[in-house]
Amino acid sequence: MDKNNHEIPNISVDLIDDPVTPIRSDLNDTNLSDLASSIKSVGVIEPIIVRPQGKRYEVIAGHRRLAASRLAGLAVVPVIVRNLTEKDGDILKIHENIYREDIDVVDEAVFINAALSRLKLKVEEFAQLINRSPSYVRERLKILNYDDYMVEALQKKQISFSVARYLSKIENPDRRREYTAYAVTNGITPRLAEMWFRSSKDGNLPEQPVGEIVEDSNGDETTRVQLHPCAACKSDFALEDLRLVYVCKDCKEVIEIN
Repeated sequence: MDKNNHEIPNISVDLIDDPVTPIRSDLNDTNLSDLASSIKSVGVIEPIIVRPQGKRYEVIAGHRRLAASRLAGLAVVPVIVRNLTEKDGDILKIHENIYREDIDVVDEAVFINAALSRLKLKVEEFAQLINRSPSYVRERLKILNYDDYMVEALQKKQISFSVARYLSKIENPDRRREYTAYAVTNGITPRLAEMWFRSSKDGNLPEQPVGEIVEDSNGDETTRVQLHPCAACKSDFALEDLRLVYVCKDCKEVIEIN
């Protein structure tokens, strides 16, 4: 029974189809094993929302629960049937998934792009629909134009989206690949990625990242810091503490000599 005392029916999993455009691409046996074990023990606690499609049904919300139920060997699952238009179904999918912290940002980009096309919405309209800013939507759509190696690094959680945003803006493709590979291997902060991007805009980005990575422990938190020798005193400093200063030609030569 649901909160309104309406009986929740059970429907055969064989009659339920996956979403036409799923938002998750990580539904494999490994990722679903824990949820499948839970479902074997206590069943499907939260019903799956579906909409009729002829004599069958399409998942609107609960795609992961359906996949885990299949893995657990269930023949039927509890559902809530909603008579939704395609647009209303897409809107419900968006609100079901877009705010989940574990949603892959690449999956999110693909889903947003498909939803914009299907619903024939402008970015501003879609952003208002999901209570996000237009820039939030545009930044995710840009992911679709990232280099394949950068998309792969994002999907594998080897770099964060904040880091990828800056690395993707480095115009020189060779430097972009070199610095992305370095970020994947060593781990960098968004602030350092931003510094690299700004250096590339000024034409000051070296062919390869320089300096060394050290562990910096601060209480319970450990971060990775890239060190580089100061041009003036030669002592190592964190590149994130870099400050831009302007010097005349003569002073520049003195610094380089020393």
